[in-house]
Amino acid sequence: MASSARSSLSAVVFGGTGEVGKELVSALMKNEAFKVVTVAVRKKSDEAEEVNNKLNELVVNYEKLEDYKESLAN
Repeated sequence: MASSARSSLSAVVFGGTGEVGKELVSALMKNEAFKVVTVAVRKKSDEAEEVNNKLNELVVNYEKLEDYKESLAN
């Protein structure tokens, strides 16, 4: 795979702090095909220190997800 195509994908994970979600986020972070991994959370986590600029944490109100349409589209 060409290096320009290697990191062209992005992912949004809901439930990324749960048991399965943590594994999914870990796998996405290791996968070179993903340029950005965004984790939607209810509140900022202490573990959210960005190891690199690939991981984004987006604090959302799950009852008003439509308010985040633009943020999640990028």
